[in-house]
Amino acid sequence: MRPHRTLLAGLSTICLLLALGRPIPAAAATPRVSVRAIGDWPKAHFDLANSGYNPYETDIGILGVSLLDVAWRFTAGDQIDSSPAVVDGVVYVGASDENLYALDEATGAEIWSFDTGWSGIASPAVVDGVVYVGADKLFALDASTGTELWEFAPAGAFYASPAVADGIVYVGSSAGYVYAIDASSGTELWRYDTGGDIYSPPAIANGVVYQPSDNYYLNALDASTGSLLWRFKTNYFYVFTPAVMDGRVFVEANSLYALDARTGSRLWSVPGLSYSDTAVADGVVYAGSYGAGLFAVDAATGTVNWDFNSSSDMLNPAVANGIVYATSGGGGRLFAVDAVRGFERWNFKTGGPLTSPVVANGTVYAGSYDHYLYAFRVPGPDARIVVDDSGFTPDSARVHQGHVARWDVGGSTQHSVTDASGLGLFDSGPRSPGSHVFERFLFAGAYAVVDDLTGHTSRIGVPTIVLPGTGPVTSVFTVVWSAGARPADDVYDVQIKHPGSTHWRIWLKHWHTNLLTFRPAVPGTYSFRARLRESGGRTALGWSPAGSCRVTGLDSREPLS
Repeated sequence: MRPHRTLLAGLSTICLLLALGRPIPAAAATPRVSVRAIGDWPKAHFDLANSGYNPYETDIGILGVSLLDVAWRFTAGDQIDSSPAVVDGVVYVGASDENLYALDEATGAEIWSFDTGWSGIASPAVVDGVVYVGADKLFALDASTGTELWEFAPAGAFYASPAVADGIVYVGSSAGYVYAIDASSGTELWRYDTGGDIYSPPAIANGVVYQPSDNYYLNALDASTGSLLWRFKTNYFYVFTPAVMDGRVFVEANSLYALDARTGSRLWSVPGLSYSDTAVADGVVYAGSYGAGLFAVDAATGTVNWDFNSSSDMLNPAVANGIVYATSGGGGRLFAVDAVRGFERWNFKTGGPLTSPVVANGTVYAGSYDHYLYAFRVPGPDARIVVDDSGFTPDSARVHQGHVARWDVGGSTQHSVTDASGLGLFDSGPRSPGSHVFERFLFAGAYAVVDDLTGHTSRIGVPTIVLPGTGPVTSVFTVVWSAGARPADDVYDVQIKHPGSTHWRIWLKHWHTNLLTFRPAVPGTYSFRARLRESGGRTALGWSPAGSCRVTGLDSREPLS
């Protein structure tokens, strides 16, 4: 069918983006699609091994993830069916309105759509400028225009996502066949009958196609011929998406199984986990489950490292930069969980069940049955600073309350970015050259920042805010010195400078709230500065850059002081 093309247009941002976090250096990559831009997510579960792990993501850090917010959302004509693919600045996603959409990665604006004529669209795969997507047929589309290149009609339909390796498309149909199809022509090369319906994509590694089928089995097939190498019978009818890492295959079917990838022999299993795909990263298997939570399992031994939300649905994890993203099934909630400790870092509630999350180029994507594809993103910094062997450049900067500063680590050795006030507000720890540090500044004040490894220092000034900036003497002005909750052991001090005076005087001391209104008595310029201080001592930030208001007119009322 012919694509519907829409002129690329700007899409208004849903809300202001919040702060970035601290990235964790990426570990060694698992097998993946070979032709793609760094940071993209080209197919369901990221790569041919179905690792669900993007090792190139460094923008969303373990702390800043808690501040993710909606960057944009795209509205389809029906529920979002597929997990998106993100390649070369374009997001490809399918919906139950029978369309595959190509969207601008930056704004969510529609570039083109292709009518498949089928309401159940599988997650697409994008390789070498071609989009492969399953529906009642397998379609190959030009990634730039949405023009159909070829189509292939199977027995049954393609509800499972395709995988493309070495010029061959591997995909399973609802009639139980695994097909190998020439990627350039759409010609069938071979097929294999598993004997059970197929709704999950295969994993491909070392010339083997690992295909689950809904008749208890995981099937291992020769990628060249389609001949059966081995099959493993699980203890559950529904078998979910396999993942391959370090010579092992991990798959859920009422248990999490670890199998020898060469022989299919069982190495270990964890009972009670089902209805979810898995992700594997850095020697750990992250396994979701229906009604039992999210588990981190040692890939070598099967030992459970931690479990999260153990009485709830936690499904289809994806991993990036030390964070596991998983959905709550029918609850419509997306969670971000610390991959090492199993602590919740963030969650967001949508209006319906979610597809598998995707993390690409500093953005988290999730499609929902509420008809929206959500894109969550972090903001650009107010200040960008280099920390290297010679110190900080620039050595001072200004950041608005609630906004972010970014430090790019350079030089020949490790450096750190640490709060030197004694309040312990941030400490990056040692960071290697080429990495980045992000910090959100909530409180007005003058921050002394130190590189603990060299002793070099710099300053960040976060001004006090006065609103409005100008008004008649009858106005009520608001003074703001914090964009978030203060630490429990700390308080605020605020000083005022009256019109014509050169001296600061105490306006508020040992204060707990983050703002207060002010009513001026006479015209002139009123200035305010603030700091965060330890409640029982003198440890404090320096006084903030001043915020001011200019008052016009006359009134007899006295200022609050």
